[in-house]
Amino acid sequence: MSVTITIRNNDRFCVNHKLVRYDAYDCDCDRNPRCPDCGGTGEIWFPTYPFSLNVANGNFATLWSALGFDADADCGSMDGRVLAAALRNLDPALLIRADRASETPDGPRVYYAGIVGAQADRYIEALTAIADEAERREELVTWF
Repeated sequence: MSVTITIRNNDRFCVNHKLVRYDAYDCDCDRNPRCPDCGGTGEIWFPTYPFSLNVANGNFATLWSALGFDADADCGSMDGRVLAAALRNLDPALLIRADRASETPDGPRVYYAGIVGAQADRYIEALTAIADEAERREELVTWF
């Protein structure tokens, strides 16, 4: 599961202002004309909206805690200026988390991906853009 952090009404805004980018991926159907995903073209197109950040639940909890927000609030909204202020006061070292694995004698081995420095930098950069754009549009930052 994951949490998406974005701006209220971002998808509609991006469509109206022609900001949506579409990325093509190969379909596994071998160009089957009855394929429900690609219709036989061999490509699946996914929209990418700017001012949107999707993070794994564990990374969201780490990120939100480091920013001083309630990490258990997996959905909500706030003024972009609140997020911007938290980002200005953020110690990026709080985002770094090592990979780990756990295993029980009769269960599967589970791997937990950490957060490396470059990934933390991307989170900070994306959240700064979201906060600034939300303030510019006078819209709330939302997460769900």
